[in-house]
Amino acid sequence: MRRCAIPSRVVVHIGTQKSGSTYLQQVVVALRAPLREAGWCYPLGWMGRHVAINQERPTYGAVPGGYSWVPAGRSATLAGAWRTLCAEVAAHPGPVLISAEALATLRTTDAAVVLADLAGTCPPGTPLEVVITARDLGRIMPSAWQQHVRNGRGETYAGYLQRLIDERRHADCDGDVVAGFWRAYRIAGLAQRWAGIAQVSAVRLVTVPRRGDSAVLWHRFAAAVGLAGITAEPPVIGRDAANIGITAPEAFALAAVSRGMRAAGVPEETAAERRFRVVRSGFAAREQRGPLLAVPEALRGVIADWADEDAHDCAAMWQAGAIALTGEPSDLQCDFSDAPADPTTEEVLAAVGAAVAVLSRPEPMITRAPAVTEQPGPPTLRRRLARWVPFRVHWPRRRGSGPR
Repeated sequence: MRRCAIPSRVVVHIGTQKSGSTYLQQVVVALRAPLREAGWCYPLGWMGRHVAINQERPTYGAVPGGYSWVPAGRSATLAGAWRTLCAEVAAHPGPVLISAEALATLRTTDAAVVLADLAGTCPPGTPLEVVITARDLGRIMPSAWQQHVRNGRGETYAGYLQRLIDERRHADCDGDVVAGFWRAYRIAGLAQRWAGIAQVSAVRLVTVPRRGDSAVLWHRFAAAVGLAGITAEPPVIGRDAANIGITAPEAFALAAVSRGMRAAGVPEETAAERRFRVVRSGFAAREQRGPLLAVPEALRGVIADWADEDAHDCAAMWQAGAIALTGEPSDLQCDFSDAPADPTTEEVLAAVGAAVAVLSRPEPMITRAPAVTEQPGPPTLRRRLARWVPFRVHWPRRRGSGPR
């Protein structure tokens, strides 16, 4: 059998976060068999006993200090995973797809290190393409704050948005701005920086449609990457409890709960489990959950202006041939015509009540398995089992109750 260059092409999907990246990664994992048959590699051999749907964790080991939320010790632990991933890329006789949405937050010098390592595994002249998925600011900013809340940060929505506004007004959004949010979400600046890295042969921008189901995003992404012939329609991706959506009043309530737990000195591991229980058992079961979170009415004008500016600049780069575009530049503009109103005090209080009701119940006693060292290795049966049985939960037995 004739073997092509090793590898023949490398495509790096750098996010952005909250732009449907997780959905796209789930589809790619679900299609790994037909992807392999078509000659593609989506490298996950670095995982060892862990579960992953993307290549983000190994990049922590590629650029120590590059991600503000990754401690130096964890970066050092994952250096081997990054070497394993690069070796897997080097060994594949065909095209390779890598997806790590946090890459969009890197400064240019760190991004260049990641790409240099990947390029170093390839024969000279191998195309190394960057794909960016981008969503309009009107949806990104609420979604980003909700993710902050779910991660345990108690910063108020008003405070969060004001901080981003101040950073935008005082930052060089086309350079390596100090604040990671605008380094990623000023899309024209992001595309310009990555296009300027020596190893990059092309930058392709995929816009997230303002309306339409997720399959539309997949078809756009597949066209940009070169996966259009893999499947006629993407598989249906189920939503697990960790991805249950929350509404505006629920987000306000969860942020208040996080502030309260932090003030009380609750350990973060315990706080995370409580937040999960609140979302799964408290919020998801509510019949009247309130409106979705949107940009506050008072700020919609300024956010829309920034989105228009970004859409215009991306369109100009596309017309000049600096980037390729799948979708429409207008998808990056905000549409607040049907945006919900700000939540009422009564709606927020109802969500707080649902959270308090869950937290008032007896908590499960969790016996965790020994900590797993993040290192590369083959996915043995023992390791595969460990992925699915990370810990055991024992619910406290009430007095007088029989066996459960």
